[in-house]
Amino acid sequence: MTYKKVKRKLKEFYKKEKEHIIIKKGNSYFLYDIYIVTNKYNLWEVIKHKQRINFFESSATALGWCLADKDKKYMLSHNLIVNDHTIQKKINNIELYKYYLELGYEKNIIRARISEDLSVIGNIRNEISNDLYKYKYIKIKSD
Repeated sequence: MTYKKVKRKLKEFYKKEKEHIIIKKGNSYFLYDIYIVTNKYNLWEVIKHKQRINFFESSATALGWCLADKDKKYMLSHNLIVNDHTIQKKINNIELYKYYLELGYEKNIIRARISEDLSVIGNIRNEISNDLYKYKYIKIKSD
């Protein structure tokens, strides 16, 4: 093989592999040379083509959203955003309820609401992990 053929083959290999690489560098992930997932403000920020898309509560959800968006699984990506925002709202509610407890509001009612929100958060996290697991299983089956 000549130098030009080797160089061309390496470029083809690099281009092909680059599309399927997820790189973790510090607190950031780089996916498909399109997405950047960074930890900011205790949330995970997703950037696509240098444009901020969304903030997620967990890195797994953010990475799952990127994979779903790349594969044009729009219902899954939408569900991940909705579920993640619900978790964020419930976490904010719990912080507010803790403040109410400090102020001396009715403790039994506040504790019941905190317990209910924690239950909802657990259920939604299970739903997110099930969605991501099903997606990975379907993707493996279709390859």
